[in-house]
Amino acid sequence: QFFDIKTKEVAYLLGFIWADGYVFKNKRHNSISISNQIEDFNHILPIINSVGKWHISQRKKTGNRKIAGQAIISNKPLTEWLLNLNYNPHSSESPCKIISLIPDPLKRYWFLGVIDGDGCFYINRKNSSLQFSVASSYDQDWTFLETLFKSIDIKKYGISRRIQQRKNNTPTKSSVIRITNKKDLSKLINYIY
Repeated sequence: QFFDIKTKEVAYLLGFIWADGYVFKNKRHNSISISNQIEDFNHILPIINSVGKWHISQRKKTGNRKIAGQAIISNKPLTEWLLNLNYNPHSSESPCKIISLIPDPLKRYWFLGVIDGDGCFYINRKNSSLQFSVASSYDQDWTFLETLFKSIDIKKYGISRRIQQRKNNTPTKSSVIRITNKKDLSKLINYIY
């Protein structure tokens, strides 16, 4: 069902895996994993369970962090297929290959998966501030979202890249694509939801 995308659940999971999943391959193992805070994970668990036999578990990360839910599936053909479509955890390439394989009526579910994984809608009523953003690696190619924005007539958005120094002097790099005006936010919300 992943190789011939016909359901919103598969399209959604492919988007979520792009944003928040991990595709792993070495000589012995081939796996795809999804991990998230348990409250968020429980919302997508029915979707995960609807598209295959995943190993589901919970784990507590070190320190004061919350419990995380995790789903893992071992599937060599699927792992290789995803890696050929740039589902590499160290990749900053655009996901245009996978998007091109998704039928137009299901594309919005792929984008919803990405937004649920790496996106954020922010409302600050006190300051009358609205914002949508998706965060990724410093070198992320944002062509896929820019193409979506153009197709639904979103004209005003920005891309920023940032390098921050941590306390231990190691830099963290990131980039963000952001919409901050109500008219364009409404267009995105109407498309996605």
